[in-house]
Amino acid sequence: MTILSTDPRPRLDWLQALRGIAALAVVLTHTRRIFIGSPMSIEANDIFLPFASGVDLFFVISGFIMVYTTYGQNGPQSAAAFARNRFLRIWPAYFAVSLIAMMIAGGFAFWLDGQMLRQFLLSIAFVPVNSEGIFSGQALSVGWTLNYEVYFYLVFGLALLAGRHRWTVMAAWFITTLILIPLLFQAPSLWNPRANFGEVSYPFDYMLLATNPIIWEFVGGMIAGIIFFSPLRMPSRMTAYALAVIAICLAVANAWFFYLYLSLAIGFGFVLLIAALAIASKTVELAVPRWMRWLGDISYTLYIEHLIVIELIRQVLAPPTSLAIGAAAFAVTVGTCVLIAGLTSPLLERRLPEVFKSAFPYLRAQAGRDRSRVAKSPS
Repeated sequence: MTILSTDPRPRLDWLQALRGIAALAVVLTHTRRIFIGSPMSIEANDIFLPFASGVDLFFVISGFIMVYTTYGQNGPQSAAAFARNRFLRIWPAYFAVSLIAMMIAGGFAFWLDGQMLRQFLLSIAFVPVNSEGIFSGQALSVGWTLNYEVYFYLVFGLALLAGRHRWTVMAAWFITTLILIPLLFQAPSLWNPRANFGEVSYPFDYMLLATNPIIWEFVGGMIAGIIFFSPLRMPSRMTAYALAVIAICLAVANAWFFYLYLSLAIGFGFVLLIAALAIASKTVELAVPRWMRWLGDISYTLYIEHLIVIELIRQVLAPPTSLAIGAAAFAVTVGTCVLIAGLTSPLLERRLPEVFKSAFPYLRAQAGRDRSRVAKSPS
């Protein structure tokens, strides 16, 4: 996922690289589907399932980015600008890809099917289609993660209205929704996002989302963002590089050996990673290869598109019968996902939002004010 140019702070290349890595990790874990029906399916699942922790990394990054792009901004005007920027960032591309997914599944007249129409409308409104588990039956199967993203954006944006008290408001909100309410309704767990919450008798199904412990990963990302703006820094270049290397090694080991994705053990490991890199980056420049920055630039498109590409390829390719064929099919599938994302990202992430800004002058006017603020920023 890319930080829009409307964000008033310069892009952090190391963070953008992490976005690309997170998206690619999710692609790798889903590409194991090409082995379904193959004698190597069990081995492929064991090898590539740990890469699903890219979702946890995405959530932590989102928490950090929300703090980074809004630090020092409070009040109604900042809240309105935040909402507009997030809408343009997320919704147009998500709407377009969800529409394509529905047309592939049900044809151009899918809207005549009441159940499919309901699924589509709830999906583009970022409302869970069902309450049977954390995977909520959206038009895009990865859409459940966007439900959590948008909920977090909503809470964060409303907290901006509290001005200098926004951190207190958010702390109170998350303590209430992630600790007090689950305790009151006897939720099965305060720390396992994949526990069976469907049996909890909340008054509204949406509370299953708002009280899920996975939200702690966003909160952890916020804490890492606050640490970035603190006076804390490494005393020398050598210690800064050492911190960065150690943090990366520990995060990789944590994700690989626990490999229980959507777990707070994984999420908090990524919180420590981003906090460490944030601290180190204040002392040294964390240079990343251009291709990793590019992968970060197309990460949102890659994330929401790749399952469609994988499933279309599966319709063409038979399950691989040998290791060589499987490896080739896997590489071709991943490469195709990245290539198509690279080709379509400019359309979905730049041109389509421009269409919305042209159609709605209010969005266009706000974007102009944001660019003016960026130009005047001393950073």
